[in-house]
Amino acid sequence: MSANLFNGLGNPVRLQIINTLHSAGRLSVNEVTERIGISQSNTSRHLLILKEAGAVEVECKENKRLYSLRPGVIRLLTVASEVCGEA
Repeated sequence: MSANLFNGLGNPVRLQIINTLHSAGRLSVNEVTERIGISQSNTSRHLLILKEAGAVEVECKENKRLYSLRPGVIRLLTVASEVCGEA
């Protein structure tokens, strides 16, 4: 894991996005925006940071970009939950 990943996760809004993607799976920018209640432009900016950090991957499908967590991040969240006693 790189420091870039942990820097990307070190923001409350991005953690909310991570949790949303973890529970919902693949979502478009608009779907993430609706679920977390911030502007579409802010959602896009945070998703870009998460993508550059290696936390999310993007799939283009039917003129939409669908965001999902990378498998390694899902494993990291599982371990973190166990360590923090939230499993």
